[in-house]
Amino acid sequence: MSCTQNRILRRSLVAAALCLPVLARSDVLGQWEQIHKLIAEDAAAADYFGYSVSISGNTIVAGAHWDDDAGTGSGSAYVFDAPSGEQLHKLTANDAAAGDRFGCSVSVSGNNIVTGAWLDDNACPSDPDCNSGSAYVFQPVVAPCPADTNDDGTVDVLDLLAVLAEWGPCT
Repeated sequence: MSCTQNRILRRSLVAAALCLPVLARSDVLGQWEQIHKLIAEDAAAADYFGYSVSISGNTIVAGAHWDDDAGTGSGSAYVFDAPSGEQLHKLTANDAAAGDRFGCSVSVSGNNIVTGAWLDDNACPSDPDCNSGSAYVFQPVVAPCPADTNDDGTVDVLDLLAVLAEWGPCT
């Protein structure tokens, strides 16, 4: 099969379904069974959801490079919890524009998600057809813990001492 034929076949298969099955292997029987069917909460025809997918641990990322939140073909990527199949987040580029194809490629490793936008024009904003491309890196936003008074990332005796020092002497 030629590269062009393979690309056409792949696009046809993706266009035929707006879902992504998740399979698990049974260690007892050595067989695979479908455990989830992932669907974007805002699924629409021709979004190409599932065109690119990646999994790491309990995190699944699926691209939808024709999603149109910021214009036709701006694209997006969806983050799912593998054990439950629940959609956790929808990722879009902070500078999304029509035709960028954000989500055409996705990868996840640990707490890092990378998604490509192969038709992004940021390298030459005056030329909307330059298609220089971009890759976007995402990490989870961790809310600060109010008990971590010295912002060192842990709650320990130093934090307790800081609280006691602010409290002042007992009278």
